[in-house]
Amino acid sequence: MGLDVFLSSNSREGYSQDVVDLFAKPCGSSQQFRYASKWISSEVSKRKADAEYDEAKDAVLCYIDQATKNATPLIVPVRFAEIVEVRNHGSTASIVFKLGDFCKYGDLRSFNDKARATRLELPDYHGGELSGKYWMFDNEDCFGDVEGSNDLGDWEHLVEQYYQTPNHVDDVPFYRFDAIKDLKTGKTVEPFEDEGALTFELDGGRSYEVQVYHFHPKRHFSEYMLEVSTGDEVMRSLNGEKRAMSTRYDRKDFRFKTKKSILGEDTQLSFRRKESTTDELIWEDFQVRITTKPSLGLAVLSVSVTAVGFAIPFIVRSLTDPSKDWPVIVGAVVGGAVVGTVSIAKEDYSKAVLLLERLKKKIFG
Repeated sequence: MGLDVFLSSNSREGYSQDVVDLFAKPCGSSQQFRYASKWISSEVSKRKADAEYDEAKDAVLCYIDQATKNATPLIVPVRFAEIVEVRNHGSTASIVFKLGDFCKYGDLRSFNDKARATRLELPDYHGGELSGKYWMFDNEDCFGDVEGSNDLGDWEHLVEQYYQTPNHVDDVPFYRFDAIKDLKTGKTVEPFEDEGALTFELDGGRSYEVQVYHFHPKRHFSEYMLEVSTGDEVMRSLNGEKRAMSTRYDRKDFRFKTKKSILGEDTQLSFRRKESTTDELIWEDFQVRITTKPSLGLAVLSVSVTAVGFAIPFIVRSLTDPSKDWPVIVGAVVGGAVVGTVSIAKEDYSKAVLLLERLKKKIFG
């Protein structure tokens, strides 16, 4: 069936950051690569013209180390992915992926020898100039020996493969987002896709733990800080938003408590690397979408308070004037409940509908 192959180099800082993101993001996250048309193979260009990419296609995302001039660059397969969208912009194209498993294979140089024995137009130096393609289509099963894995040990081995390249970034201990755990139940929160974004839905007013694992295959490296935060009150930190990445390997746990609200909240959990001494931002790596569930209890309380507020004047009048009968009071309560419900719905209609569906399910099963 073939496989689309994408290469990202270390020729510019932004490109090298793509590699950090590939190692760090959870499965299901989005990633974007971009290419000038001269770096796209003729076969891929034809496939684009034939609308082959109107449907999702399998892909493999690789790092290529090309900083040493006149040395054949090493290629490191990093991650499998699914092509979600191809956007053409004049002489350039950007590709949006949904990330899948990490790549697992044996010897890096054996893989490169096999890949370069195929007809793929892999970048190389010729007469002192670099030429080749960075988006190709592999129909020779060049990546047939590369498996997919989300195992932590295989991920560590992949980091070690990266550090076999001559021009790896020495001062970057790689890390990966592992999971969000509900501290009350001890269960891992399973994400889902909502409007193209990987989303974690959490209960409001509950404590969670964001688990991050970092690893460096070498003993000596520059220390840096990892900051995990939302920058708002939707997720309030319980044990600090920053951790020093000062050891070769460790799991860092960031604990948060979510805000309880009537209709639920929507925020972004950001992962940032910072200088340890100056707190200066090195790079904003990626974000994970977090939503909190609507609070049925708060909604009922809000509507009840509004209803009682409407009814109180009539109750007082009934005490001083017995001729005021209870149907009027009941009508006031119902009217207040309607007003309270409408005021909630005005904030966010779609969320209000979801809240009513939950209420219906709770009452009628």
